[in-house]
Amino acid sequence: MLELCVVGLSPVLVETGKPALAEQFFAKGLGYYWAQDIPQHYDEAFVWLSKAAEYGHPRAQSIVADMYNLGLGIQIDYRNWGQA
Repeated sequence: MLELCVVGLSPVLVETGKPALAEQFFAKGLGYYWAQDIPQHYDEAFVWLSKAAEYGHPRAQSIVADMYNLGLGIQIDYRNWGQA
């Protein structure tokens, strides 16, 4: 049995609960990304999808990469562009 608790924004779960948590973060991020029952907000979408991606959610990883590529939900700093 999988038991998942979220206290505020802090996940409290056992190791086996990470996929379920990633799916919740992904669903919340998609809601903001596609404006599903909530206003579209790319900054919030990026936050939640990044959390899902960190937990290994493959679709979230792909969408976060696209968001970086398109500059959605992030601030691009061109001052240090091309410096290693």
